Amino acid sequence: MEKCPICRMPADLKERLKDGSFEFECFRCGSFSISADADSELRRHVPGAEKIAIASGYIRRNAGLRIEQTDLSRLLNLVAPSVTEKVGNLLHHLAREFPTPGERIQDPAVMAGVSLRHLKQFEPDNVFPAEITAVPGIRWLKWLAIASALNASELDWLIREALKNRGYLRDGQDFILDNRGYKSLIITPSGWDAVERLQEKQTDSRIGFVAMSFRPEFSELYEKGISEGIRLAGFEPLRIDRTEHNNRIDDEIVASIKRSRFLVADFTLQRGGIYFEAGYALGIGLRVIWLIRSDELAAVHFDTRQYNFIRWNDGEWTALQRALRNRIEATIGVGPLEDGLRSTHTF
Repeated sequence: MEKCPICRMPADLKERLKDGSFEFECFRCGSFSISADADSELRRHVPGAEKIAIASGYIRRNAGLRIEQTDLSRLLNLVAPSVTEKVGNLLHHLAREFPTPGERIQDPAVMAGVSLRHLKQFEPDNVFPAEITAVPGIRWLKWLAIASALNASELDWLIREALKNRGYLRDGQDFILDNRGYKSLIITPSGWDAVERLQEKQTDSRIGFVAMSFRPEFSELYEKGISEGIRLAGFEPLRIDRTEHNNRIDDEIVASIKRSRFLVADFTLQRGGIYFEAGYALGIGLRVIWLIRSDELAAVHFDTRQYNFIRWNDGEWTALQRALRNRIEATIGVGPLEDGLRSTHTF
């Protein structure tokens, strides 16, 4: 078991890719791939705890991310989520992972804290033993990333001060961990109401939802064109196949669209699901930005031909970035991410 190059916590090295990069599954950060140069740079120059917390949260929200050396500066200088965003992410994911009303939840801060105490004995080592997967609470380290929390103490504060004191969580029955008793958590009716509000349209959201084909041949379209155009406009791209979810994908798509500021839809291949997602976004009042590969413009559904499609061609990614950025800024405005943190590199 390796140490994650981002957060230094246990990570399974899933594969060494043909180009020399590594594919990791980290207990905190989740799944990502990283080039050999970026991996080496991070291991030579360890980021500070705050930068790690923000980067780890970003990677967890964008499962499957690929990180190049040219991306490190932006990754380690991302804007920190506000306390409100941290609390919202935490409550949203608790409700998604434990969807049964009245269900008892082992306290994520307790579980992560116990795991971190066990991991301290391995701090001087470069690798972890295989049996590290049996450490109590180790699979709950992901909640540090979900909340972009600096440590278990911050996660505990978010749970107790921000969620329990507001009446969104209450104590349940005790559970035993490391021979000690701890209170479990239960989402209250007020908590479920708050979850519903979180899923309403977000006028201050930093997210641009992307609806497009998941086929491998469109990976460059997303990585080099769409995602960069969204970032250059000051927003954070979200594509549903890059997040972890336990619900049916239709439910997860609907919830994610509701939490977004706008939707970018690429209609190449004429997938019915893309029309559904765009139609749903329009129905709740979100702005939709329409994309199509140039050779397929004539094939789009009759009902959508009145919209102003951005046309793209394979390999012309800088032109697509520029066109998409301009359309977002003209119709929605400049996003909340700082100019200095926008990059022309995929990441």
